[in-house]
Parts: sequence; structure tokens; C-alpha cells
Amino acid sequence: MGGFANDGADDVMYADNVDFSGNSPETKTVTTNGQLLIGSTAAPNIRVGALGSSDGSITWTVGAGTITGQVTGGTTSVLTLTGNSGGAISPTAGNINIVTANSTATLVGSGSTLTLDFNPGFNTSLILGSPGSLVGTLNSGFGVNSLAASLNTSGTNSGFGANSLNALTSGQANSGFGANALLLSNGSSNTACGVSSLDQITTGSNNTALGNDAGGNLTLANSSNIMIKNAGTAGDNNTIRIGTQGSGAGQQNQCFIAGIAGISNSNNTLVTQNSSTAQLGATTSTYPNTNAISTLLYASSANVMAALPTANSASLVTNSTGVPAWTASMTNGQMVIGSTGATPVPGTITSTGGTITVSTGAGTLNLEVAGGGFTWVDATSSTQALAVETGYVTNRGAGVTYTLPATATLGSIIKIVGKLGLATITPNANQQILIGSSSGAVGVTGTAVANNVGDCIELIAITAGASTVWRADSVVGTWTLTT
Repeated sequence: MGGFANDGADDVMYADNVDFSGNSPETKTVTTNGQLLIGSTAAPNIRVGALGSSDGSITWTVGAGTITGQVTGGTTSVLTLTGNSGGAISPTAGNINIVTANSTATLVGSGSTLTLDFNPGFNTSLILGSPGSLVGTLNSGFGVNSLAASLNTSGTNSGFGANSLNALTSGQANSGFGANALLLSNGSSNTACGVSSLDQITTGSNNTALGNDAGGNLTLANSSNIMIKNAGTAGDNNTIRIGTQGSGAGQQNQCFIAGIAGISNSNNTLVTQNSSTAQLGATTSTYPNTNAISTLLYASSANVMAALPTANSASLVTNSTGVPAWTASMTNGQMVIGSTGATPVPGTITSTGGTITVSTGAGTLNLEVAGGGFTWVDATSSTQALAVETGYVTNRGAGVTYTLPATATLGSIIKIVGKLGLATITPNANQQILIGSSSGAVGVTGTAVANNVGDCIELIAITAGASTVWRADSVVGTWTLTT
């Protein structure tokens, strides 16, 4: 039962339930955990109710004499939003606006979803992080001041990195990747990959650069170059440069390229290099695709190199028109001998009259006068047989009787020089000695005898064969000829 306690200190109303309906008997209206007395503009003005959440964003938990509220799905609610700068922002009229700056991307809200849209529309351009104004189509700028200049209607340009393509006002199909890449103002179809690559050209086109500072020395309208990790040279056009010669950082002194070894081509030419500038080139001559072992190359026609097959133990000669050829295999002692208007051939030296003896060996050729050469004999015996191409010194006090050789070739020579005693020269049968205008008898009786010690004579065969006729070519002293 309810009531009031008035004890002079604090007045206290006490009851274990309520009923504001005015009905009798009274009914207990607070019957579950978490119920509250809530005012109403209509009677009864005090009613029993419970806390709720119209959108379910707050979850209420009740107990005996307790009510606990919690944001659904979390422990706290967002009261402010803080960015990289500018401090925390608070809702205005319960709303916080999120927008993009220096970007053509947009934030689109729908229902409970906020969408960041990087595709502003077909054939339009996209900028992230740059204040540029893109009028052209399909241009993309990513990075501080990328594509910062105002483009005209040109399109398909892409800048990735701070300041990339930041000066471009016209041109298309340009791509700059890396800070300060491709800073031209007007040009097309340039591609620069690397920090500060192609950063000095202003109106060039069709350049490709790969690597930091690649093509960094190209200027103004330099065009149609390929620069791979090479700064290039001011004024380069239609030039390919790969790497930088040297052994320092960022330089190369070795080159390995796959896909070349073992590959056969037609119409081959030789690759050449300028040792001062390292520029590559090629000869204008074509070369055989393959060559056999030991073949020689020669120009078979203008700018055409042909292979000359090898030949064993042969010599290289040319024909009457200068075409090279190998001779037949050569044997010991053979020499290459020319022939007017014809191809030289291997030949052998011979002696028509037999006055020269030819002997050959492996890589040797020996020539001697027939008979072994002119030699000298000291004649000290009473008789002495004479031989051609030989000289004799008469060196016997009682004299020496000489007998002519049985046969001789035309031009054979015999010399006799007096020293001691007298010399007698006796012919063989059918032989004859002639001295001046005198003719000796034919046969053994036609002797020639020196009259004094020291007389000398030189005889030359003027008729060859066994019936040799010998004529005195020179005479010293007086000789008696038996006629």
C-alpha cells in the first residue's frame, strides 16, 4: 500500500507500483524490467513505456532496475571527423560532407553507401593530386602537378608521378612515369619511364626512354630516339642508345644478348663498331651463312663474299680475270710458273741440254752444273783421265799424260794449268783437238803437247758424243799439235 511519510524532515512518497488510469480498483501497470514513466500530452499524461531506436542504431539492454544503451555494432558513436590537416570537423545538421579536391574523381552517395568514382564518364579524363584542367579526352594524371597545364582537345596522355607531363598543353599518346618525367609542352607518342627521363625535350615526338635520366640530354625537338639507361646526346634523332659504357655505378662494360648464337640468316653482313664512339654499323657486303673448315673468303662480285673451298698442298693463284683458285696439289720441288694470259700452274725446272742437274726434296730445290760443278785436281801421276767441268794442275816433274773423256755434251769444258813438268793431251779414237787454225789428227795420234813448264790450255767440246771435237778456247804458252 502506498502513502506519504511526513516526519518533519523529508517528505517521502512510497509505493510498489503505479496506475494513472483513474480506475478503481487500481491495476499495477509497471510489470517488466526497464519500463519507465513517460509523459504524454493526452490523458493520462503519465504513462508506462520503454526506450526504443527507430533505425535500430541503438541497442537497449534492461535488467531489474537497470537500462543500458549501446550503439549497434560498436561501443561508441562518431562525433567528429579528422583529416590530414585542418583539425576535427563536426556534423552540421547531423551531416559531414566529404568531397574531392585536385581530382576529377567524385564521391557519390546512394542510400547508406558513399562511392568514390574514378570514372567520371566515357571519353573524359581523370586527375588525382593535380590542379590541372583537362579539356581533352582519355587523359590520366596521377601525382602532384601531374598534367598540371591546361590541355586542349588532345587526349590519351598519361602522367604518373610528381610533375610528370606538367607542361603539356597539346599533343597526344604521351606517357610519363616517374617524377619530372617528360616535361615537354607539345609533342606526341613519347614514352618516358624513370625519374627525370626525357625532361629536356619540348616539342619532340616518338621518343622512348627507359631508366632514371634516360634521354636526359635530348633537347627541344629531338625525335624518334630510343634511350635505354642512356642520357643520349643533344641533337640525337632516329638514334638508339642502350646502356652507358664504363665500369662505374650505372655503367656497363659487358654485353650478353640471348637469341643470337646458333641462329642462321641469309644475306649476312658483318657488324662493325666505331672504336671511338662505340657506334654500331654493318658492312655493305653479304657473307656466306656457313663455311667449311679452312675455306677462304673472297669477293665473287661487288659486295658479295663467296667461299673458296680448300685444297691440300696447293698454291693460291688467279686466272686471267683475277678470280682466285687453287692449283693442283704440288709435289717436291715444284714451283708455280706463270703463263701469259692463263692461270699459273705447278711446274718443274729442267735442263734442256743437260748442263744443269736439278734435285728436289720436301720444300727444297737444288740446281747444279751438270757433273757436279767445276772442280780442280792436282795431277801428280804420270797419267790422268780427264773429266768434263774439271780443271787439272800439272804437278809432276816428268810430266803428265792426260786422256780426254770417252764422251761429252756440247759446251763441256776442261782446263789444264801448268805447274811442274809438261802436259800431253791424248784423244780417244774418233776424237780431235783443234788449236787456232790447226787441226790435230783424229784419234790417239792427234796429241797436243805443252812446250814449256807453265803452259795452260782450256778446251770446249764443240761436237757432242763419242766423236767429240775439242777446241782450245784459250792458250797460254806454246802447244804442239800433231796433225
